[in-house]
Amino acid sequence: MSQTAKRAAILGLLAAITIGAAAALTSVDARIGVRASADPDTEAQFATNWLLGAVFAYTSGSVIGHVCALLAGYLGTRWWGPRDGVLAGASIGVVNLATSASLAAFITRDGGAMSGYAPYVDPNPLHQPAVLIAVLAVLGTAVLAARMGASVGEQERPLPGLITLIIVIPVMHLIAFLVLTHP
Repeated sequence: MSQTAKRAAILGLLAAITIGAAAALTSVDARIGVRASADPDTEAQFATNWLLGAVFAYTSGSVIGHVCALLAGYLGTRWWGPRDGVLAGASIGVVNLATSASLAAFITRDGGAMSGYAPYVDPNPLHQPAVLIAVLAVLGTAVLAARMGASVGEQERPLPGLITLIIVIPVMHLIAFLVLTHP
């Protein structure tokens, strides 16, 4: 197997990991978002629960996607240079969002796990500014993670920085989750 084929296989594995994470977590994230607040009594509470569920569904798997983007940025920089490293990592981030968004579109609409909320909300979650902003924020942070990976890849001793970033990304996601779900 040639060097190029091995590198492509490694990046393909990172893409497969982020696809698998997004696919496995989309429905779970939607349910967590919907149940994050108290039982809804009014239309406004139903809409708020649905919106949080939609935000979580459309951005599902982003922790894994960001770690994979970081690793792809790092590896791409080591193999081809920083520009290509960032491109490789950003591509992983786009793959993550494409997977979660395509599944979330079904889950949040008719027939999906959140279809009971349909009378209270717009059927297209991407019309909601909160969902659109969350999707753009995840895309932006995936590019940022790829750039951080590329920066670490340019160092002579990259391992401490890489390990630190792999730990920091999930911690930051946990903090964001706690902020969103606890008033």
